[in-house]
Amino acid sequence: MFEIDTAGDISDLAIVSGLLTFGGTLNVNNVGATLLDGDTFNLFDWGTTSGTFDAVNLPGLDSGLTWDDSELYTSGTITVVPEPRAALVGGFGLLAFLRRHRSA
Repeated sequence: MFEIDTAGDISDLAIVSGLLTFGGTLNVNNVGATLLDGDTFNLFDWGTTSGTFDAVNLPGLDSGLTWDDSELYTSGTITVVPEPRAALVGGFGLLAFLRRHRSA
């Protein structure tokens, strides 16, 4: 069970100087303000690792956001990112704006 908070440096962090063996369920709870795009939390620092979690339960996020936990087993971090669909729609909107702006 980990608690995260965007205020200051008060989120939980497990530091293991030797072997960290992942297993069981990782539960993460947000105890602070609403999480925003780009919020990153370092949950683990280690010497070496083995295994993976059976399940990872992360806090709910506002619409249009999702969790990127792809670095969990390499750097110990999780990050709030835009949902791929939301980023794609925003990209198309920008392209349409630029195209219209060029035509004017």
